[in-house]
Amino acid sequence: ICRQASELTPARIVCLGRRAENLTAVRDELRRWAPDVDVATEVCDVRERGRLAAIFAVHCPGIVFHAAAKKEIRDAETNPADAVMVNVQGTINVVELALESNSEMLIFTSSTKAFQPVSVMGATKRLGEMIVSSAASLSGRVFFSVRLSNVLESSGGVHALFRRQIESGGPVTVTHPDAERTFVTAAEAVRLLLEALILDQ
Repeated sequence: ICRQASELTPARIVCLGRRAENLTAVRDELRRWAPDVDVATEVCDVRERGRLAAIFAVHCPGIVFHAAAKKEIRDAETNPADAVMVNVQGTINVVELALESNSEMLIFTSSTKAFQPVSVMGATKRLGEMIVSSAASLSGRVFFSVRLSNVLESSGGVHALFRRQIESGGPVTVTHPDAERTFVTAAEAVRLLLEALILDQ
């Protein structure tokens, strides 16, 4: 998201994430990729409302991309409380603070599994969509969700699971023999998000 957003020459990009080493790598890449764009990094978990509030107060983002998620279905089923805290409470935190800081737009990256959800992950992403939709209706702000299918480079997605299983000699687990998977690259997913941002104005 940061790499493609930098091509639009924003005044500032604030990268927020839980791992400092990942943020440092992103910051260094962006400084080479887009030297005219101010880049800030903030280590934070969306569940940490106090820390998140401080970040919003400092940066006052005009556009918020909310992509933090508990994405792995088996992990969500095993740890449903954690999935709720990340995908639901984390979304509440981000949306409420975006409203308080007068962010003009918010885009929530959801999942195709939110359509008629049958898993904890799908249900929590659907709740996230409802939170975003409600905030948009009540505030009149451009807050919306985009459902993505499996992103190849996603750290918590099924592709990473399949790769680990193949590298360890298998077997590759599937939820059903007739299951079909659709994959998109991270670059394709981000293009969809940016196109949605333009179309929804």
